[in-house]
Formats: sequence, structure tokens, C-alpha cells
Amino acid sequence: MVRGFSIIFENDDFIAVNKEPGMLTIPDRHDDTQMSLYKILNQQYGKIFIVHRLDRDTSGLILFAKNESTHKYLSQLFEQRNIEKKYLGIVRGSMPDKKGTVNEPIAEHPLKKGVMTISKKGKPSLTNYEVLVRLWYLFFNSVRNSKWKNAPDTSAYKITWSSYYLRFSLWRW
Repeated sequence: MVRGFSIIFENDDFIAVNKEPGMLTIPDRHDDTQMSLYKILNQQYGKIFIVHRLDRDTSGLILFAKNESTHKYLSQLFEQRNIEKKYLGIVRGSMPDKKGTVNEPIAEHPLKKGVMTISKKGKPSLTNYEVLVRLWYLFFNSVRNSKWKNAPDTSAYKITWSSYYLRFSLWRW
């Protein structure tokens, strides 16, 4: 087994893979020499179809289709939002409210490749979040050490989103 992923489910039509952080889903657009989940599965299964992707540093379940008809079907389910994606994240910083929405268009920075920025010309990006627990409070409330009173908050969030660049949406806080 190649380190970085494990196959959770497989049938004649698709493969469900648990991707670990650090593994690329698809080849890097600036450096195609790096190993990716797509390359590994393509070598193992022959022609494989990417249904969706996760960022390199994100872990979670990814679906790959084994044939064109399954690829079309699964892709339509994602496009029509019939598959709900949920993420659990630990975010350094503090969101303004316990629950909220970040809704701003984002695009690649015109001068910095691979860096995202808010842009009126960007793609719509909608992120809903809910703070599940404020970790800083839980840890340091029990320690009661006064030198940490002004330290930044770290929280665990339940996140749903309908666009790319989840980290960008949370980065501003």
C-alpha cells in the first residue's frame, strides 16, 4: 500500500478513497513530477475519472469513477448539490459569531500565482460555519494562567461550503 491513502469502498463503478493530509488529489499544475492520488490510481486501474478533489493539506473521502457513465452521474450529483460535503476543521483565530456565513467572490491573485484574493471578477464562494468548541478557552480556562489571557483563540468548526477555497474563507479571521 502506498502511504497517503486507503481504499474505503470499491465496486465495478467507483472507488471511495480516504486521503490523508499531504497527498495531492490531482497533479500539481506547476509541478507534475509530484505524486498524486490520481496518478497512483491511474497506474493501478488504468483509466480513472476524477469526480471531485480535496486540497493537499485536507484529509477526507474522495470518489473516483471507473467509467465515463459513472463519472457523469457522480459529477452531476455534486453539481446539483445532491451530495452534501461537510468538513470539520481546527482554525487558528476567532470567527466573529458562533454561526455565520462568508459570501464573497474569490479569484487567483493577478500577480501571485496560486494565491487567492477577494475579487468582483471571482467565482462565487459561500461558506457556512458553526463554532463547535473554543479550544483555547477549554484548555487555558482549566490552567488559569494569567499570562495567556490575550493569546489568540483556536476553535473547532463544523463547515459546509458550496465553492472552492475553504481555507481562504476562514483565513481572514
